[in-house]
Amino acid sequence: MTMTDMPYLDTSHAPLPTRRTLRHRRGLVRQSVRFIGFNLRILRVLRRTARADPADNGG
Repeated sequence: MTMTDMPYLDTSHAPLPTRRTLRHRRGLVRQSVRFIGFNLRILRVLRRTARADPADNGG
């Protein structure tokens, strides 16, 4: 099989998103809530890291 016989990326059989999926992807309210939730999780991890033993400097 040569390189010209192999498709680079064949998306002809990929499933298309449903209307519901597209609505969720475009919804600004949902995106905002998810964005805030993600940032709160990151802050929680950072707080846990900051509370770690100061004598343990990772090495």
